[in-house]
Amino acid sequence: MAIPKGKRLIRIGLASLYNRKVKSQIKYMYRRVGQNPNERYSFRWQPQFVPDNRGESEYLKKRLFSWVTKERSEASQLPDSTSRPSVNKRPTERAAKYFWGYSRHGDRRMQDQTEDEGMLIRQVHKFYHKYIQQKNVAGHSRAAMEDLLRRIKQQKYKPMGDPSYTPTIRSADGAAGRSTEEKLIYLAPHLHKLKDFKTTRNEQAVVRKIRSVYMGNRTVRDQQLDVKANTPEATMIRNFLKSNEKSMIGNLRNLTDLGAGIEVTEKTIVARFGDQLDKVSKVGDLKAGSAKERYAKLRPVLQEMLSEINNPNTKFGLRGEAKRRFEGNEKGQKEAASAGAYKFAIPTGAGDLLILHLQNQGDKIGLSAGLLPNVTDDLGTAAVGQYLGSELTAIAKSVIQKSSSKNQIMYDNIIMEMTQNQMFHGLHTGSTGTQTKSPFIPTYHTNIMSQSDFAGRLSNLVNEAFGGYYNSGQWQDFFDPQTQYGNNNAFRRWSMDWIAQSVKLEEDVNQAASNRWKRWMKTQVKPTGIQGSLYSWANPVSFRPFIMTSKQGVKQSTAGEMTAQGRFVSYREAMTNMFGTSFSKN
Repeated sequence: MAIPKGKRLIRIGLASLYNRKVKSQIKYMYRRVGQNPNERYSFRWQPQFVPDNRGESEYLKKRLFSWVTKERSEASQLPDSTSRPSVNKRPTERAAKYFWGYSRHGDRRMQDQTEDEGMLIRQVHKFYHKYIQQKNVAGHSRAAMEDLLRRIKQQKYKPMGDPSYTPTIRSADGAAGRSTEEKLIYLAPHLHKLKDFKTTRNEQAVVRKIRSVYMGNRTVRDQQLDVKANTPEATMIRNFLKSNEKSMIGNLRNLTDLGAGIEVTEKTIVARFGDQLDKVSKVGDLKAGSAKERYAKLRPVLQEMLSEINNPNTKFGLRGEAKRRFEGNEKGQKEAASAGAYKFAIPTGAGDLLILHLQNQGDKIGLSAGLLPNVTDDLGTAAVGQYLGSELTAIAKSVIQKSSSKNQIMYDNIIMEMTQNQMFHGLHTGSTGTQTKSPFIPTYHTNIMSQSDFAGRLSNLVNEAFGGYYNSGQWQDFFDPQTQYGNNNAFRRWSMDWIAQSVKLEEDVNQAASNRWKRWMKTQVKPTGIQGSLYSWANPVSFRPFIMTSKQGVKQSTAGEMTAQGRFVSYREAMTNMFGTSFSKN
């Protein structure tokens, strides 16, 4: 049977289960979910207290309420005592008196404030959160996810890439792209044959091309300029400039003569030079007026640039950059020195593109400029857009941005993005029939919007590990992963290892949270009449790994991908494409 394909939201991480009794047992429940056969690769594998976690009065009062009282005291959240004002200046004594005291209605506070178990548990969590952060539980959840992906890859799923892999996109002569703009320029010549590739799998084709071109061990070298003359990238940019030559405003004599090459930037004039040039901050609204009027507002900036680029005492960074290029470097790169000139393209931030021409004039640097009006993108995006078309350019740019992130995993030549998340009600618990309710179990997890057949393969792997234990598939069927089956399954081994690591993590968190409480209880509270040792009772929180998949967020993810690919031109079109929504002309 073929493994079903489709998107699923996958959550992998650690759940924090808060005890409400002296002793609890944690087991696991596993269930495939979905309304029809094509959806039955969604599943839930999660921890749960068994047989239940209904609160015990003594535990709630003596363990949880006392701990919360101590934390409230340290946070200066306890009200002052009116019966014994002297303890208000001694927080530990005040906390002990509050713990043993009575409310205004004559009920013991420990009784009154533990009747609502849910509210008490939320209060415990509020104060416990700082200890959870101290021990980096969120970081452990990310590590658990990455460990599972590595195990899956090592076992049999070759379509999965290394979670830590980031491709180095190089120019035709081996310079590594640094910005998204540079990478897009270097990649574009390799994508030209795809520009008429009309399919929703364009992203796959782009990723496949990146892997085929840039997966080797080619040496990456330094480069004087972002785009070197006489390269395929330079030809693409020169063609773009030539097509816009007639619209240029300014004093450039030859827009297409790149000299040694061209420097590019995604930053605007204000972002790049705002703290270096006085006139930049005084430009005002560059968006106002005609193209000629917008250029006129830039003239004072250009005059200051020319002055500062020849000022030996300047803070203007472009002077140093130009001098280094015209002088050549110790690695023998003298392209700019030989050519005597190069260009620099910078967006104005007002929907125009400014082209600077820098020329070596011996003891001086010459500077002239031209404005390409109504070029709303950086030079790289604009030139590639003309070369490949807007849709493929948008897809390529999206792939570059996602593949440059540490929060991505590649599967079947599709980049799946990962996000760190916290939730209070992320898990479910059993009830009658197919209904579930969401208990308060804060989770620290990573979300992955899966693609292709990844969710189906993951579901099969989990089912292979634990699914055979069930006959009915009801929520009431619990199991202990530590006592069932062999260790010949990647998910099985992962679950065992991370249950053990979670237990160690909870010990560390609970110890950090309990040290001052124990001292306070022994010296100030001095509880008596307790069956057994109070300090041997279950600690408030237990951590366990979990994994779930669902259809949640699929439509939103699809919308986001379509938007990133430049396929939405309006809100109406987006809604129509996603949901089939129709609109009246009014």
